[in-house]
Amino acid sequence: EILLCCPLSGLSGRMRFLEDDVFFGLDRINLAVRAAQTFKQFDDLKAGTVRIWDFPAAKPGLLPQAPTRVLRMFLPAEEGGIDTNHRLDAFKVQLLPAWAVELAFAEQKLSRADPGKDAFERLENIAFNLWINYAVVPAQQLVRGRLDDCSKRLVRMQKVLYEDGGKNLSDSAVAKWREQVRGAFLSRDEAKIVEVFAEDEWLAMVVSAPDEELTNPKSVRKSMLSAIVLRAVGEALAARCNYLLALRWQEMAERAQVQASQLAAGSAPDQEKAKAKESARAAWQSAATCWDVYADSNKLLQQHQNANRKDLPLGLKEYYEGLVRQAAAARLLHARALRQAGRADAAVAMLKKLVADLGAIEQNGAPGAAHGLFWHRYAASLQLAAWEKARM
Repeated sequence: EILLCCPLSGLSGRMRFLEDDVFFGLDRINLAVRAAQTFKQFDDLKAGTVRIWDFPAAKPGLLPQAPTRVLRMFLPAEEGGIDTNHRLDAFKVQLLPAWAVELAFAEQKLSRADPGKDAFERLENIAFNLWINYAVVPAQQLVRGRLDDCSKRLVRMQKVLYEDGGKNLSDSAVAKWREQVRGAFLSRDEAKIVEVFAEDEWLAMVVSAPDEELTNPKSVRKSMLSAIVLRAVGEALAARCNYLLALRWQEMAERAQVQASQLAAGSAPDQEKAKAKESARAAWQSAATCWDVYADSNKLLQQHQNANRKDLPLGLKEYYEGLVRQAAAARLLHARALRQAGRADAAVAMLKKLVADLGAIEQNGAPGAAHGLFWHRYAASLQLAAWEKARM
């Protein structure tokens, strides 16, 4: 059988309008998918039965399950779908490590009970916007190859967390701010409530204008609010920024390596080949350095121990399990960066340690983080075997 799966955006009328009218006479860009025409083209091949890729309906009266239909039912109208239940918004909320952030707020004695549900939700919303702007968006830019745009936000947030991550915030100062917020909400005076959350101009600009550098940060008002929010989201956000920056350098090194290999195989001057080779080696070294920074903030075995603490709620366990899997995948990339940078012995040692650590996690028999790590150990074993064979 030939199973057709059409991209939802390509089926829309606006894509046909762009392709046929806006870009008419210009460079041809294939944006639209004409399902009936595509179906006929495959049917004319006589290579087998042609049908839309779907699965039978789960119950009588329901529509068949198909990837394109699922996406259409998930997205709101403004994104090309038909959902009216805010599923996309709920999904975006899940992108925030909510349990970790809520625990960090709780450690500052801030919760829905005190200073209150409305106040706490405002704090969570600020943390959520910081995560979206400085973790989710840079990841999307990285996937799209916008490496410079990606690094701007990440470096900016790293600098913010290093200089003012709320680390020196005293419990008495937080308690005083909590009383101020509680009083504002008890008074039901909207002006007082707005004043508490709007007086921190610096935080408002960091959240609302992530791509704009402040020309004179000292001239912008800051309050306790920024220190409280940064302390709550800072640890998770710093680890994520380190991870994405290392991924960015890994991508740059891979590109530089391809260019150097192409030049080496061609007829370019020797000086140009040597320069490209050195550029690639330097990029790999930068990637390895970034992975070192990330590894310091996300230690595999420590995260595994955190994920299997009996006193943790399920949400936090899942968060730590994700960090364990991420750390294992990062070590594979780290080892490649080391080897490409000319540090083969260090790369081999790292893979051997990864295999040993993952083996220990699996033998431990603890649930959660051990699940799904087999493939990381298997990939590391295969890579080790390939490198050992290349040495012979």
